Amino acid sequence: MNKTHLFLCKYNTEITATRRCFDRVIFKGHVRLFSYPAGVRYFVDRVLRIRRKDVMGWAKAQSERIAAHANWATLSICGNW
Repeated sequence: MNKTHLFLCKYNTEITATRRCFDRVIFKGHVRLFSYPAGVRYFVDRVLRIRRKDVMGWAKAQSERIAAHANWATLSICGNW
């Protein structure tokens, strides 16, 4: 086992998430939809189809979903430490 794996297994209860990917992603240009307020409103209203006052709750739920998946992935690799 490599040192990274041992470290993750030892401290898996204190680590929220890990990533195995490039440390940077470079986009050329911009995401036009999010570059102005009307675009953000369009995304929330038409794409997500949720009320604007519910956006923070939706974002929190997505964050928790990602964290839960990271925890599951860690346990599946390392088991209970």
